[in-house]
Amino acid sequence: MNRHLPLYTAIAGAVGQVVLIGLVNPLFTVIAMLLIDRIGRKKMLLIGSTGMSLFPMLFAKAYLSRHFEGHYHSHPKPVCKV
Repeated sequence: MNRHLPLYTAIAGAVGQVVLIGLVNPLFTVIAMLLIDRIGRKKMLLIGSTGMSLFPMLFAKAYLSRHFEGHYHSHPKPVCKV
């Protein structure tokens, strides 16, 4: 995706975003390398996989509990015709 990003953003007229991504990407790469060296690969893998499995479950619970009803969307009310 990073190879094609300048083309897509030039078409969209958002060249400033390419510059921002070009600056942020190496910064966070260095931060990630330092974290991996300090914490360790196995521990980072366990933390990441735990987060990737817990947060979708939390989002599903919030969605199914109708916490968002009325704010962003509303669930259709069932119509029962006898």
